[in-house]
Amino acid sequence: MNDVLDELFAAENARDWTTFRALLHPEVEWTLIGSGTTSVVHGRDAYMNRLEATYESAPDAEFTLRRSLRNDAGLIVTELIDNHGNVSVDVFDVRNGLLRREWEFLLGDGAR
Repeated sequence: MNDVLDELFAAENARDWTTFRALLHPEVEWTLIGSGTTSVVHGRDAYMNRLEATYESAPDAEFTLRRSLRNDAGLIVTELIDNHGNVSVDVFDVRNGLLRREWEFLLGDGAR
């Protein structure tokens, strides 16, 4: 798929926050879109704080990549499912070996 995303996914599932952080652009932007809510996280520190807080409330969560698509401009679209049945579709913008932007569409456990 993409070496950066492969490393990010492996680091996230292993809770290897040092490796994960090193793969983020300093000005990374993460947009989370759920049912009726949208939040935007700006910067590496805020991204890591939000991610770590997510796993504090769900310490056993782990996800699997179902499929991915990419284009020549560096955008990668993935469908992910966690071990609780929650599905998300994520669009990643990877530049110069770092994650620059992520749009995460949280579909929940009712996604078909």
